[in-house]
Amino acid sequence: MDQQTSRITRIEKQYTELVEFVLIDEVALRSKEFVEFVDKSF
Repeated sequence: MDQQTSRITRIEKQYTELVEFVLIDEVALRSKEFVEFVDKSF
């Protein structure tokens, strides 16, 4: 039981890190597009 619990915790930690990485990537992409849009506007 204890080994199963630690395994689940490890999977959840990896999943959380993956989600955070994807979100950061998404934000970076959005801000890059926004900067390019602003550059074209002025």
